[in-house]
Amino acid sequence: MSYKILVSFETRNWLRQAGLIVAAIEEFGPAARILGSSWFVVSDSPAEHVASSLQQVMGPEDGLLVVDLEAQVAAMSNVDDRSEQFLRRNWRP
Repeated sequence: MSYKILVSFETRNWLRQAGLIVAAIEEFGPAARILGSSWFVVSDSPAEHVASSLQQVMGPEDGLLVVDLEAQVAAMSNVDDRSEQFLRRNWRP
């Protein structure tokens, strides 16, 4: 099964971390950079696994949002509380 995944990240140390994060994203399957640090990936791994793996190469202050576009499942880390609550309230009908 393939998953259509949107990955968006923010790193505090762009020069050091971005290359590692991008390389890790590309390991999950065919990937295209959509905007700056947002990627569309076709992967055999679900969003939760992608997020968990990416967190291993990210810094503790880096932000991450991984969304399975078909299943409407998301995993996130270091997203501020207000934004996370907004997503949870408004994402699905």
